[in-house]
Amino acid sequence: MIEKWKLFWVLIAAQTVIGAIGLAIGNADEEHARMLVRWTFRAPVIPFLMAFCAAALATLRRGRMADWLLDNRKYLGLGYAYGMLLSAVALAWLISINQGVAWTRLSVLDRVEGYGGYAVIAVLTMTSFERFSNRMTPTSWRLLHTAGMYGLWWVFFRTNWLYTLFAYRGGLLTEYWIYLLITTSLIGALLLRATAFLVRRRVGSPVMLPREPALGG
Repeated sequence: MIEKWKLFWVLIAAQTVIGAIGLAIGNADEEHARMLVRWTFRAPVIPFLMAFCAAALATLRRGRMADWLLDNRKYLGLGYAYGMLLSAVALAWLISINQGVAWTRLSVLDRVEGYGGYAVIAVLTMTSFERFSNRMTPTSWRLLHTAGMYGLWWVFFRTNWLYTLFAYRGGLLTEYWIYLLITTSLIGALLLRATAFLVRRRVGSPVMLPREPALGG
């Protein structure tokens, strides 16, 4: 199986191709820019979910796949961060066309989630490398990455749920089913982590996984 930095470069290549295709299939206008933002925002959900579920799968069903996910959480997380960077570039293009989407047309919650989410990604990415993670205690590192991943889960969930409703009301059936699948997968991932947490509590001795500098704690 592809692992570690090879996996990271595969994720980068795949998401770059997706972004390039999205850029090529439209006109340089606001509608196309909005489409590209949505397009690049969807792609990173796969590495995100894989990193998000790694520890839970290791608790519930330890095996080759769970071990692979644990070993590669860092690289899945970095691949996710790169995908969100592409989405930020697409968003910057949209803002250059319509500056209102950057602030005045956003609710307070949208501003907190949007800009706060990118800040969280930056912090988690930095602390995925030993140069920064070694300055933290294992407890503070786990707390930061656990809280950060749940925060990013919420941003993904709320955004995709709103996109699902928008697509349904607009009669965009293909978009609707894609966003519904993403939203359902996010709910399933959260339930998986909740189940793993309850299992650890019932056993009475939590499974303490070794700290791996990874965007996916």
